[in-house]
Amino acid sequence: MRNNNEFKQRMSLVKAVIPGLQLEAVKKLVENQIDIFTEIIWKNPEKIIWTNMVMPLEIFYAAGLVPINMELVAGWLATLGLSKKYIMLSESMGFSPTLCSYHKAVLGVCENGDLPFPRAAAITSHLCDGGNGVVNHFVHRYDTCSYTLNIPYHNNGLHFSYVLQQYRELIKWLEDYTGSKLSNEKLSRALELSNRAREYWVKVLQLRRGVPLINGHLALRNLFGATFLFGTEIGVEVAKAYHQQLCDSKAAESKTDSNRSTKRILWIHFAPLYANQLMEYLEEQLNCRIVFDITGYIYWPEYELEKPLESLTQRTLSHFYMGDAQERKNLYSSLIKDFRIDGVIHFMHNGCRAIPGWSWQVRQVAEEGNIPFLEISGDCVDPRGFSEEQMRLRLEAFNEALRRDEFVFRS
Repeated sequence: MRNNNEFKQRMSLVKAVIPGLQLEAVKKLVENQIDIFTEIIWKNPEKIIWTNMVMPLEIFYAAGLVPINMELVAGWLATLGLSKKYIMLSESMGFSPTLCSYHKAVLGVCENGDLPFPRAAAITSHLCDGGNGVVNHFVHRYDTCSYTLNIPYHNNGLHFSYVLQQYRELIKWLEDYTGSKLSNEKLSRALELSNRAREYWVKVLQLRRGVPLINGHLALRNLFGATFLFGTEIGVEVAKAYHQQLCDSKAAESKTDSNRSTKRILWIHFAPLYANQLMEYLEEQLNCRIVFDITGYIYWPEYELEKPLESLTQRTLSHFYMGDAQERKNLYSSLIKDFRIDGVIHFMHNGCRAIPGWSWQVRQVAEEGNIPFLEISGDCVDPRGFSEEQMRLRLEAFNEALRRDEFVFRS
């Protein structure tokens, strides 16, 4: 390990801000991530398995491994003010400027030696093409052991059997890598813990349909990694703490929403992780509260413990950015109705193809419901080219559109 490892140094300093964090769930989550990135990954790098955001992780916990998510690593680099450095390093190595900045940041931090090179990686192919390229680079650059689940776009009987067989092969790959047999009991236990965490999370989503109980950007930027812990005891603790705090907040609130000027926002995709003040401005100054973000949506059904691999297969094929377009449209419509949405903001992350590619459908649903829609182009991880003033101006104009009836009434 390098003595001047900026990433590890700054991660260690994050401990000092934990007591001031508003959400108890975030405190637990951040403590866990600090431990992983400053201790575990260095002491036992062979126990770490790199993966992507749509890969079910319970199978890795059952195998005794510690999965870390590429997108989560990049998010921390942006939060700590290091992403630009690692992205520029990746580009100097020949990676295209149009490549997703999440992946360029990860490639840079590994190349710089500020994280140990990946010993193992297992990802799914769906939603994000760039992840396949990153893992291929790991294999050629670091001789990383890798496995990729090839996921068809539609969920039908043939495709289900195809993915199920790949999960069986993944277990064999994990057993070869770890040198230990993956027991059915450990896999069932991981799925049971995941179900428990999921239950709390679903209750949280029910609570967030009512009066805003938290500033939504706190969940959007800080709880992204919570579902990656589903399948562990700490995952249950995080979800339980999140639910309990919202219950406590609800008990302290008036039974009626006294602040009628609050506008309820549905946020699609992620947000600039290096510019938290922008989200604070949206919620605290413009009084536009993010009552739901799509990253926190639980799209998969509860696991059947007696059918672990079938359950993991069903989850993998259930993602709402795959399959029938009408089902996705129905999902957006139901979210807008259930969360009583006043306006939709779709962040168009540079380098991403899948999620921005469906923005037209979100816009269509918003227009059909006569709901203001804002599409913001930018980058979640790369601060180069970011203009806070321009984004504030667009948010202010959007706020005026949300309150058009108020302005007409006043005039």
